[in-house]
Amino acid sequence: MMQFDEWVTDNASNVVAEIIDQLVDIDYDYYTIDSLDSLTFQVNYASLAYIVQGRLFQEIAHKKIYKKKWSSFNAYCSNDVGITSSRAVQLMEASRVAITLIEAGHNKLPQNPSQAFALSKLYGDELVDAWESLLEVYHLHELTTAKIKSFLWPPTSNQIKSMVSQIPVNPESLEQLTKLAFKLKVSINDCVSLLLQNYKYYLQLSLVLLKLNFAT
Repeated sequence: MMQFDEWVTDNASNVVAEIIDQLVDIDYDYYTIDSLDSLTFQVNYASLAYIVQGRLFQEIAHKKIYKKKWSSFNAYCSNDVGITSSRAVQLMEASRVAITLIEAGHNKLPQNPSQAFALSKLYGDELVDAWESLLEVYHLHELTTAKIKSFLWPPTSNQIKSMVSQIPVNPESLEQLTKLAFKLKVSINDCVSLLLQNYKYYLQLSLVLLKLNFAT
């Protein structure tokens, strides 16, 4: 059973006190193997809580509710919430992205505000189409913010040329790559190029098979 010092409980803010109560509840014996669905729901809800948080920030900012205590939204964010106003705006945009996808009928949503914000340059049907294209290539659990950005906005040729050519590789991967290049009797660079070509081929084949399955 979790134990919280009485001083901690007495001096906690309302929010922290509520969290403490919930943590104590989680530690109660009434959670059993039959509680899995309920607990999973709570886990999923917690990961998507940014949608509600961003929507609340939008209400506070656009209706200027913060003026009850503060002269600006930035002052409110800094003093009452402990974040920058730019971070609050990011959460608003992340929420807007997720709500757009929900309105389009999607149950699979960006799993954190960073992923959702990566899509925030898009609106309406363009946003929905981009999300659906991502889900054709990646399973939801495979998505990361970096993958979303590189998929939607791949680097240009000039950007690629300006990148540092030395990419850190762990010793195990480098050893495997060296052995493969030796067997193929090509340079390591050519070996990487072959791997990328094969990857592109199998990815296109997978997408074709996926579309055929949807059509049947």
